[in-house]
Amino acid sequence: MKQDESKVNSFLSWALTFVFEIVVLILLAACLVTSCSAQTVHLLRSENGAGYLVLSTHGAAPKFKLPSSWISAISESERLCIEMQQPSSARQAKDVYSRLARKSIAAEQASNTNTPRRREIRANLIAKLIQAIGAKPAAAKEFELFSDYYLADAVLSTTPIGPLGISPDQQLVDAKPWADLCFLEDYEAAMSFGTKLNPAEALTYLRHAHHVLSSHDFKNTLDLHAARSIDAWVAQDISGLCSLESEYSRSNGIEAVQKNTITARNKNLARAILRELRSAHSTLFLVGAHHECGDRDSLTSELQRIGVQVTVYEGATEIQ
Repeated sequence: MKQDESKVNSFLSWALTFVFEIVVLILLAACLVTSCSAQTVHLLRSENGAGYLVLSTHGAAPKFKLPSSWISAISESERLCIEMQQPSSARQAKDVYSRLARKSIAAEQASNTNTPRRREIRANLIAKLIQAIGAKPAAAKEFELFSDYYLADAVLSTTPIGPLGISPDQQLVDAKPWADLCFLEDYEAAMSFGTKLNPAEALTYLRHAHHVLSSHDFKNTLDLHAARSIDAWVAQDISGLCSLESEYSRSNGIEAVQKNTITARNKNLARAILRELRSAHSTLFLVGAHHECGDRDSLTSELQRIGVQVTVYEGATEIQ
């Protein structure tokens, strides 16, 4: 049993830490798009202070080399502020995930979506999880408490997709010894948006995960989709990136997941950036490019709405 628990904890430490990164490859969705490119660096100015915003990607991008504007922003910044704080241990990840799942699973079980077919799909996906992490069947009890949304996310996060290699995110973290690291969201706050899905929306996502993983050629399909997303980002084509992911969301009926787990977080991220601009040290903010998809609800739109001046940074202007 201890070995089983260790395997489950190891899975949660890895899979749940990267749940948004996996979802990003599937759900970089948008409605309208902004005029910036996917690798644009923005200069942020407010009454609180100034900083730089980098629109990165959480997936591996083997063809990517840091552009000169990124290198300049790195050299002119003293601290790095990243999108989400990861859990400090497997136990913390497990506790957070279980708390969030319990908030929504009761509503799902009480709804008219709690059919024999739903229970069959859940059992199938739990079996896939158990197989993926190499645990014994008794460990399934750990996942029976997961709501439909979190179960679907956990299954998808154990499916490696797309190219291998180091992500641009990690390149920035490793770029130099930062004086300080800060986080725009804590782990539970970022993950909590999944609880806002209603039972029908969560069930749609569960069915999507089941369909994807049951398809004979799902791995090739997901690999191709992830590769196209990364290629669009590397090519600085945010319009193409957002259109690609928006179409994927629409065709699979999972727009609600995008809205609640990505777009809805932009207001919180913008307020956190404004708060962190008060730092006495120049700050580089690292956020996924998918948060810039959209027009009225994009991250830079939210920043401008709360009084932050946003301009494109070309690498020639230092923060004074």
